[in-house]
Amino acid sequence: NNDPNYILSMLARNLRILTLVKHLNDQKKSFREICSILRIPPFTLPSILDTSKNYENKQLIQIYRKLSNLDLQIKTGKIDGHLGLTLICPYL
Repeated sequence: NNDPNYILSMLARNLRILTLVKHLNDQKKSFREICSILRIPPFTLPSILDTSKNYENKQLIQIYRKLSNLDLQIKTGKIDGHLGLTLICPYL
């Protein structure tokens, strides 16, 4: 029984990190620089870099908009949180 708001915030956090890693990697920042800038443990970066290669910037923006829209709908009571998370999963 995890709180949908917590899950949504963690999805948004991971998406933010993924987007920033992709951006910094595109700018040719070093492994060490990326970890330092984002304050993430070095052992997490390889998997994030691998995942970032599966997405275009446009896709990441679309997913972020969907997450933001879902957050608003949940907080205004327009959709149940658990249902909203179920519906957004195919876009992730």
